[in-house]
Amino acid sequence: MAGQLAKKKNTESSGANLSEREVEVLKLVARGYTDKEISEMLNISVKTVEKHKLKIKDKTGSKRLASLIKFAMENGYM
Repeated sequence: MAGQLAKKKNTESSGANLSEREVEVLKLVARGYTDKEISEMLNISVKTVEKHKLKIKDKTGSKRLASLIKFAMENGYM
């Protein structure tokens, strides 16, 4: 329960309004996993991972992978 509250707090405080799945994907992207590796870990298709990444980039205002990772670091997702 406390872990869920921490995830929700981080998501809300960042202003990005990320879903739980988007947070999972963001954390894995920030740790350097490929889309294929993420898809296997989360049991979803590579296409779904790509869609999540696009939504995350849109919500965070990130245009590149580097700025997405920077966002993850600054908002406690790593």
